[in-house]
Amino acid sequence: MSKKNKSIRQDDPQKEREAMFYEKPLPSRELILKIMADQGVPLSISKLNELLEIADDESEAFNKRIRAMERQGQIMRNRKEYKAMQMDLASLFQTKEAMIFSCLLEK
Repeated sequence: MSKKNKSIRQDDPQKEREAMFYEKPLPSRELILKIMADQGVPLSISKLNELLEIADDESEAFNKRIRAMERQGQIMRNRKEYKAMQMDLASLFQTKEAMIFSCLLEK
């Protein structure tokens, strides 16, 4: 494990919680969301695996975690099978309001 990525997993805010449930702790949902936000672009599952240095024996459990995060609306998948953070509600409302306002200006 490289020094850069080793520190990413060591700095997981929920490292102790994950260690309680898993013999080989996975990156927490919080860390996954932070990494995605830090990258600022949609990420493929293989890129997430690379950034978080997911080992082959962790791959199945990590994929289950990603699918669970999708089901719970923490992340979403676009047409190209990339993972991306879902917009928060405040951003969604700002966008919707901006669209309505621009439509009203056009009339």
